[in-house]
Amino acid sequence: MLVVVQGVAICGTPWDWWFEDDSMHRVFVRDHTNLFAYFMPDLVSALSLGHSVTPWFTLTFRIDALIHSTSALPAYLHSLFSVWLTACALFMLLRRFMHTSIAGATACLWIFLPSTVVSMEFLSSRHYIEGLFFSLLSVYFAHQAIALDGEKRHIWTAALFYLLCCTTKEVYVSATWFVLLSFYLGTRHYRAALGMVACGVAYAAYRLVSLGLVGKGVSASFLSRYYLFPIRLPYIFAGSYGGYLLFALLLGLLFLALRRRLLSRSQLIFLTGLFAVLCLTIFPVTAPVTDQFQRLGTWYRVVFLLNTVILAVSAWLVSRMRLPRFGPFLGIVTAVVLFFGAWTTASKWDEVKQTYVREGQFYLKYPERLLYCKGRAPWFIYGLHEFYLPDSPRHYLTWRVDKGTPKEYVLEQIDRYDEVWVYEDGAFKSDPTLEQRIRYNCENERNPLHKPIPEEEETE
Repeated sequence: MLVVVQGVAICGTPWDWWFEDDSMHRVFVRDHTNLFAYFMPDLVSALSLGHSVTPWFTLTFRIDALIHSTSALPAYLHSLFSVWLTACALFMLLRRFMHTSIAGATACLWIFLPSTVVSMEFLSSRHYIEGLFFSLLSVYFAHQAIALDGEKRHIWTAALFYLLCCTTKEVYVSATWFVLLSFYLGTRHYRAALGMVACGVAYAAYRLVSLGLVGKGVSASFLSRYYLFPIRLPYIFAGSYGGYLLFALLLGLLFLALRRRLLSRSQLIFLTGLFAVLCLTIFPVTAPVTDQFQRLGTWYRVVFLLNTVILAVSAWLVSRMRLPRFGPFLGIVTAVVLFFGAWTTASKWDEVKQTYVREGQFYLKYPERLLYCKGRAPWFIYGLHEFYLPDSPRHYLTWRVDKGTPKEYVLEQIDRYDEVWVYEDGAFKSDPTLEQRIRYNCENERNPLHKPIPEEEETE
């Protein structure tokens, strides 16, 4: 019921259209129909532009295309179904470590995390949700194997789900591996631990064959201001300044637990190691979400797993404290803060999505008009054209000129069409001055192309 409330009433995703990367991915699966080929090195590298291994992501987009070739509705319903399955898996796992009521409340609160909302709104981030589903099942069966004194069937099942989560998003490769290995070593199931080492080696080999030795660099400027990430993390967690209240309560809870000695040394080492692994894994892509922390945009997907772990660990601490009055109070405060964050996130996404809907539908409706697009993701209109009008000439310009949009293409489009259409002041209009600005900025390689011409140039 909460997933329906979130997805339909708050986010309204069943009525949404394509957004940013979505159209590009639909073109990819339309042109590559062999489901098994998505796991082959050539297509793994082609889909991610050689950056990461995400074949499961491609497979799920192909499933959507098989249901309906052009409608976005099956894809959004697919995402809601994935959120529901993952919430159930989270409840199943947490119930092994805390009271059923706390586990259920935590799974419900997870649905309203802003990072969960973003992954629900953005189809191209759905693999974060499905990767968490496989990761949770992997940990669940590993815990079950330990409870049954090394039951081989559950160990193999845990390994299988681990490899599946590795093929969805690489953030789960290190974090899930660390959890499973810690579980097995901590309970002296050394054969199972050796099996996890083998799984890690197997994945590393698969990635090496598919992508080679590639990785993401970090700019020196971000290194000098990385301290902003932990400072802004409470806001990123809750989607509002109410996150600082939640983190203050959490730190107080942690201090009280340490004072009462409710956490063993091994538990502290495990939790410290887990958060270190999570932060190191997302470190190369932390800059955008840190700099745009109030935008509640696409980069919120980066902290999806980190936010989930913070919520789960907080619930575990509450269950350890056994405070009959404080627990419900903290749950109510968290629910209010997260619901506000979810509502704010969904509202901002509706506003941003509308810009893509306006430009995209205008583009498809008027093939004889040259459209200038101001959307933050200039590749969206390219994907939309290839998806709906692959045999027609392109009639769009984006706000940038670079290797992807060379000078020659921009100038050719300007010369071919008499007018340039753009959305301004609530309507699409033809703007003669825009054509002059685009031509000048293109020749001088200035972005965005609608930037005003310097006054001295206009005078000349």
